[in-house]
Amino acid sequence: MSKLSSSGTWRPAHANLRLNCSPTIELTYPWGPLPVYRVVVAEDPSTLYYFSVRDGTVSRSDRESRIRNAVASLHTLDPIKLLIEREAFRKGLLIVASLIGIAAVCTGYALALKRWR
Repeated sequence: MSKLSSSGTWRPAHANLRLNCSPTIELTYPWGPLPVYRVVVAEDPSTLYYFSVRDGTVSRSDRESRIRNAVASLHTLDPIKLLIEREAFRKGLLIVASLIGIAAVCTGYALALKRWR
């Protein structure tokens, strides 16, 4: 329902209603707290700006930084954290991948020395 305000204008009854916009679930993201506003600049649509609702921080993301973050996350096997929850299994997988890499390097050196002689 509507009512007449003190200034003589009609206002909806819900005009004094305030919403609590703070999330009840604590959301986090590797690059900062959520929720955020994403702003795309018209001149360069590949550059994105993220404004945090919680603490007002601003972060910038462009193509180069997204590629750098993807390579860094693969280097530390971060995508595996989404699939496997147990830390011991992740560390074991990292050790196995490291041993395969060391074996590949040693095989390459052995083949190079054999060819060099």
